[in-house]
Amino acid sequence: MTFNKWLMLCLLIICTSACAGNFTTVKVKVVDQDGQPVHNAKVVMNFMLSQGSNDFDGFTDKQGEVSALRFSQFGVMIGVEKDGYYTSSIRRTNYGDQNLTMELRQKKQPTAMYAKQLVLPLPKKKEVMGFDFEQGDWVTPYGKGITAHIFFYLDCSGIVNLAT
Repeated sequence: MTFNKWLMLCLLIICTSACAGNFTTVKVKVVDQDGQPVHNAKVVMNFMLSQGSNDFDGFTDKQGEVSALRFSQFGVMIGVEKDGYYTSSIRRTNYGDQNLTMELRQKKQPTAMYAKQLVLPLPKKKEVMGFDFEQGDWVTPYGKGITAHIFFYLDCSGIVNLAT
């Protein structure tokens, strides 16, 4: 074989191996917080490539399992969701076939989160003052608050610091 043919063969091998990826099988078992399988949970897998991804959308069976075979170069991102459960996601950069167990936690007595904007003057400088989030006011003697959930301290420069 001539030198040019050897050179072409070596370049072909190098280029092919540098751009190569593998077909990867990812098996996911979805369970709840008690370890019981979650049926009919939506599973989205994004098998990462150098540009874009090979996507898979599917649902778990009665055993809480789903699997996908896709071409992947840089791992996989997996997201799981179902009504009545908090979503769960993971990013795996491992190569090769993978068996994963993912947990979905049930939403039990969810607590509503509220946000509001308050503009209150700081009543004193150089003194630790408590603030009650439930009442939205300073604690007594500076306001109608009962329980101090956080403490503030105002120094002379006008900077508010959280007291410990």
